[in-house]
Amino acid sequence: MLNPSDPAAFMFIAGQACVHFLKGRPARALELATDAAARYPDWDFTWMVLGAAAIRCGDAALAAQAVENLKRVLPNAALSHPISKVFRDPARRDALIDALRDAGLPGHANSAD
Repeated sequence: MLNPSDPAAFMFIAGQACVHFLKGRPARALELATDAAARYPDWDFTWMVLGAAAIRCGDAALAAQAVENLKRVLPNAALSHPISKVFRDPARRDALIDALRDAGLPGHANSAD
């Protein structure tokens, strides 16, 4: 069971958000990523998931804000970020990268390969 007072809880919550995003549940992913960002606003992965989920929920303004926060914590953030190497399944990697591209993160379509 996740301890809500654990200072590292944001990592697990962001991970859960990513799972929901990849399972096609962007609204739940957005809720969880928002919670993770409120707990610790300086982790790049949280903002990646939040931006991807927001754009898939149709909230372009929130997605753009997430991309700006991502750039705040990772000034050179781009679609070629090593996060793309985390996913062994290219379809999962591409789902996140495509959503981040739609959210306004700069980069090239093939930069994750």
